[in-house]
Amino acid sequence: MNSLFENIRLFNQIEFAPTYAPDKAWSYFNLYYLREIKDIYLLYAKYPTIDNIQTLKTICAKENVISENGKEWTYRNLLEIVNALHKIGLIDISNHVIDPCLFKSPLNASLLPEDRQVFEQLYYQYIRFVDFHSLFNYINPNVKCLFYYKEQSRFFNRFITNMDKEETGSIVSIGNDASEISRFWDVYLKWGEELNILHKYPLKLFGISYPSLCKDLSISYFLNNMPSTFSITDYIENDYSSDYIYLPKLYWEIILKYGFSIGDINERLLEECRDNHSKFQLQSTSAIFVTPMEAKILPKVEDKYMSHLLKIK
Repeated sequence: MNSLFENIRLFNQIEFAPTYAPDKAWSYFNLYYLREIKDIYLLYAKYPTIDNIQTLKTICAKENVISENGKEWTYRNLLEIVNALHKIGLIDISNHVIDPCLFKSPLNASLLPEDRQVFEQLYYQYIRFVDFHSLFNYINPNVKCLFYYKEQSRFFNRFITNMDKEETGSIVSIGNDASEISRFWDVYLKWGEELNILHKYPLKLFGISYPSLCKDLSISYFLNNMPSTFSITDYIENDYSSDYIYLPKLYWEIILKYGFSIGDINERLLEECRDNHSKFQLQSTSAIFVTPMEAKILPKVEDKYMSHLLKIK
């Protein structure tokens, strides 16, 4: 078992305490598609006389507004979006938008950088997102991350925080009677990934073992951009004694130390191996031996999965 989690049963137990709000139960929402939120906002900006969901649904058909997953609009999902627009403060109690020019992209169009900035500001400021932000901690000066898992639940309801070098920490628990909070964690992750603020990966992706009570143990971390000067081969030269390196293990260590995305790591690794082929060579493996999890992260060269890196002396 990985030493990070071998003492998890001894960790301090803390109950999740959301920031107090009189309407706490109504401050959560289950919206995963940012473009849909933007498009419904644009309709309220264009038609300030919309006074009910039936009218909104009719206008969606009139303007040919398409849901992001292609499904037909229902009163329920439109109401969910409108309620969320109220909760996050983009429309007021009279259904008036705060600024008709807030979003720059047209209906059905992908978010523009200016639109993403609006959502990024909401992501950093909305009270329910802030509650989850506060659980993250620095495992070193570079990487702010959070481990999370499911315990006797369909939803993620346990968060490991305050990890230190002695492999101790705290487990923050969401009670079974607060499923709206657990479900909102998925919203939190989806927004973070969509805005390229967070990345998340299951630990089994890296071959990390952990106690069976920690179902689907995963890591989420605030993404750091990889500097153009960063060299993966230099990192290996300085930090690795092994000459044959399993790539997911390498990725895990770079993520914990630097917080880069696997996509950036793969791209830089392929580039450096091409430029320094006499010293570093990627080793392929047969596709039949690649697990579905590995296939999500291993780089491919000429349709072959690269699973190891060989350092030539």
